Amino acid sequence: MLNKPGEARKLLLNQFVLTVLLTLALIPFGTDLALSALLGGGIVVFASLIMAILIFKKYRAQQPEKIIAGFYGAQIAKLVFIMAAFAFIILNVQFLNFLTLITVFFIIQVVPAIFLAARN
Repeated sequence: MLNKPGEARKLLLNQFVLTVLLTLALIPFGTDLALSALLGGGIVVFASLIMAILIFKKYRAQQPEKIIAGFYGAQIAKLVFIMAAFAFIILNVQFLNFLTLITVFFIIQVVPAIFLAARN
């Protein structure tokens, strides 16, 4: 799906905007929920940013095979970051609402990708 740097930028922007919107929408329900949403969305945005940078850092449109070769390493780096971020947050954040963290993480991971795929 992300075969061009422009598509990766769109996905990152959509993820960021949706994270901000969900965080703002949860403020009336308490700062714990809003901050948990921000952390859940932030994990996705930073993980996607890491992956995009690793895939497209030496992007050449004439060499699409290099994107595929770098994809697997970037995916592993993304998963390691996600696991480390979750572990750090769960162990160190006192105000954490785990259900909100996981729900927003899932929404931010899935919804922008679906919208981007539907547009193409």
